[in-house]
Formats: sequence, C-alpha cells, structure tokens
Amino acid sequence: NALEAMRKRELTINGLELGMGLTKGLANRWFSPEEHDPSWKSGLELAAFLDLPWTDIFKRKENLT
Repeated sequence: NALEAMRKRELTINGLELGMGLTKGLANRWFSPEEHDPSWKSGLELAAFLDLPWTDIFKRKENLT
C-alpha cells in the first residue's frame, strides 16, 4: 500500500506533499483513520509518484447495511 511504499523510500507525509506539490495537510487526510481517498486525479498522481497500481490507492468500501 501507499504507506508501505513511503516507508521503504523513507518518505514522510511532509516529504510526499513537497515532492508532489500538494497543499500542506492534504496527504494527512488521505492517510487518516477515517480513510479519505484522494480525488481520482490526485490518486492517480500519487500512484504514479509511488510507482504503485491505482488499486493500491483507492480502498474498496463495502456497504454493510
């Protein structure tokens, strides 16, 4: 997943934001416990930046009701 890819590269959230040119705090929302997925455009850019498939970025949310 994205956090594992960042750890392997010793990349912090701040480093990710700087490297991708993101607004400060945006990546924190992506990796928060509430799991806010990035927009499609940002998610695809994140996948490319971390050299991951897009399916590793977007989490499937099942409707349990």
